[in-house]
Amino acid sequence: MLKRVCASYHIAAGFSTTSVVVTKSAVPAVIERKPDEILIKHWWSETPFDVNKPLSIPVHNFETGEYAGENVELDHKIFNVPLRRDIVHKVYQWRIMLNRITTDVTRTKGTTAGSNKKPFQQKGTGRARQGNKRAPGRKKGGKAHGRKAMNYTFKVTKKIRLHALKVMLSAKLAEGKIRIVNDEKIEAPKTKLVATVLKQFDPKYRFLVVTGYKTDPNFQIAQQNIPRVELSRPDRINILKLLKCDRLVLTKQGLEDLVQSLQDRTELRYRIGTKYNREMTASEIRRAEVYNIKPKTKEMPKYDPSKPISFKFKVLEEYLKDYEKRRSGEATTENKETKTQ
Repeated sequence: MLKRVCASYHIAAGFSTTSVVVTKSAVPAVIERKPDEILIKHWWSETPFDVNKPLSIPVHNFETGEYAGENVELDHKIFNVPLRRDIVHKVYQWRIMLNRITTDVTRTKGTTAGSNKKPFQQKGTGRARQGNKRAPGRKKGGKAHGRKAMNYTFKVTKKIRLHALKVMLSAKLAEGKIRIVNDEKIEAPKTKLVATVLKQFDPKYRFLVVTGYKTDPNFQIAQQNIPRVELSRPDRINILKLLKCDRLVLTKQGLEDLVQSLQDRTELRYRIGTKYNREMTASEIRRAEVYNIKPKTKEMPKYDPSKPISFKFKVLEEYLKDYEKRRSGEATTENKETKTQ
């Protein structure tokens, strides 16, 4: 489906379109995970599944939950990467600290009103020595270590954010928390129909349903009244959504759009510059087709020499008149006359 391209759009040079491989089979596919001892010992470099074997999972019916007679082959570069918990933690901290700014400011010894006069003499009183009446230990003094205005945001590169997303998808697959369904279509926009589908799971599970860019309107309305169900587009998935959900439900079209979006984002890291023909990726074209986004055309205004030039400021008009006089030679004759006089 991603190979359909509008006449007004062109895929950027060097970018490829991919499609999810779906094979029909009477037996659901089973994938074997590596032993936990290996994954724990070499957690920074060991992939959860064997790279030389195909990564196929079954497709289930959305309403009944039964096997639909199809298997989907996943990409190893997205769903089979080492489980780097440190990268996920770093991106999670970046996400929750994003745009977090505190403006609370307390008065310190330097900002509290008062003079530098010594409260009493240094010796002879029997009390502890004091050098300033604005000290934190004195009445109405400033706070020693009060709050300050702070900005908690920090930078994380796009490469790290993209890799953390792939790690989370690989972890969900390794834990058996990903389910592929044929589609999300239901007969009517009723919450009861979606609630019956969720009865086959634990009632405490939280679901993240990822559909294509064009979601079924009946399902989109019906899932709004269920708090433990969250609907997301393929290009709107982030670390927080994947960490909160207990089960990740992907439709076939949603899986295809998600894989294409992640692959385009991966290839963009190596194709940034003037030497690459940067037009549009396949995922961008897909979004433009679904949401009916027209391409932007920049047309320069045409110059007509027969019409007079209109300027916004009078200074520019004076500059133009001066230029025309110098070009015609009137300014030189005037200068000669002034010199002779």
